Amino acid sequence: MKLLALRTVVNLSQEALTRATTSFFLENHVLIVDVGLHVWTHPKCAPISDELIKEAMRYVLDMTHHPLLVMSASGTHQVGVLVGCLRRLQQWNLASALDEYRSYAAPSPRLFCEQFIELWDCDLFTLPDKLPAWFERQQVLLDEDTERWHRHRQQQLRHRQQRRSRSNSSESPSANRDEMPPPPPPQQQQQRCADEESGEDAATPAGADEDEAAMQRALRENADAEEAEDIYFVVSGPLVPVGCVTSVVDTWDD
Repeated sequence: MKLLALRTVVNLSQEALTRATTSFFLENHVLIVDVGLHVWTHPKCAPISDELIKEAMRYVLDMTHHPLLVMSASGTHQVGVLVGCLRRLQQWNLASALDEYRSYAAPSPRLFCEQFIELWDCDLFTLPDKLPAWFERQQVLLDEDTERWHRHRQQQLRHRQQRRSRSNSSESPSANRDEMPPPPPPQQQQQRCADEESGEDAATPAGADEDEAAMQRALRENADAEEAEDIYFVVSGPLVPVGCVTSVVDTWDD
């Protein structure tokens, strides 16, 4: 403990530290903050609450209190929830934050703790002025990833609009007029007129229907592929590697 050169100890438990532990920290000039006792007002109060996480997070993200140690009676659930909420502030994927909590809370992770991490509202906490360097660096990387994703998204939309405009122009009458084959020789025109006068229709090429059906299928497959591409980019979003889709969620629903 002396080698850590601690400046602050944040106790999340509703139990006070022992006299020997308190004396050790005071002798080494370490500030003890009993956050659990400060927010505990009634025996029936929940051991984990919004007030507990907000008050503890104020010390965790304040550079003036570092190096810092966070502790609780078990060192598992309350500390795990605090770290999980910190990951939410860092905009981690929820599955990654819960996996980190389960790895330290094993073999008995609590569903209440996981629900608290999932439902915790990050807007309830205001970031302090002096943030740690690691937190600021991750925020910069996150902003860069988000900006890169938006640029990639705009490029995809531009390419899709260009493809649609080209397909629409190829189907327009003016384009068909430009691509019309040259008129047949006079003998064929006279024979066609004679056939029309006699009530006989010109013969239709054998593979015309098959080609038309194949073209329609290709257009439908292209439209389905574009719709699937739209869904893919909405699902992926920032912080998810390309080609890795975890689940279909509404990113605007907190």
